[in-house]
Amino acid sequence: MSVTKNAVDRITFVKGFADALISIGWLTVDDSTLKFPNFERHNGNSSKKRVLTNQRVTKSRKMKRTTQEECNAESVTPAFQKALPEIEREIDKERDLPPTPHRGRRASTRLDPLTVELPDWLPAPLWAEWVGFRQQLGKPIKTKQGIAESLKNLAKFRKQGHLPETVIRQSIANEWQGLFEPKSAPRQAGMTPLETSYTGIPPGFQGSYEP
Repeated sequence: MSVTKNAVDRITFVKGFADALISIGWLTVDDSTLKFPNFERHNGNSSKKRVLTNQRVTKSRKMKRTTQEECNAESVTPAFQKALPEIEREIDKERDLPPTPHRGRRASTRLDPLTVELPDWLPAPLWAEWVGFRQQLGKPIKTKQGIAESLKNLAKFRKQGHLPETVIRQSIANEWQGLFEPKSAPRQAGMTPLETSYTGIPPGFQGSYEP
């Protein structure tokens, strides 16, 4: 049974479809008979084998890709599941923390060494001079322990016969951070230092007198 161009157009429901196939070489006309060129190459057993082989290869590649994605998901998921509780605990800790006060409103807790109560034998101007020197030295007195240690050393050296002024002047002259026993000889026994009238005596004239 021969097939005409009109038959091809009716089968495809497209007018001129047969002429289009002829124009691109997919159909040929031989004595008013339509033929498919290279029909065996495209529709024979070898062509069917090629199609089936391509389908198997495509399916195999798809299965491998799916399996690999599942393996990657299994290896990654436990890590996230293990990390989630840690993240939740960190969030809970942040929620339990008290709110941070505003920097501008936070009360200052720094200790002022000039406001501490001094012993009667230590003039306030002399103590202020020592505090100011420590600040200029870059080692300010900021703690109660630092204040107590300075007063303790001054009291100890005073019992050994050294005036607080002598001890402080020595550290300032040598730019020492601490207070140390003077190398000069202590005052003689029975001599009373003029510590209580320190502010009224010009520098260099302080001394002791014999009662």
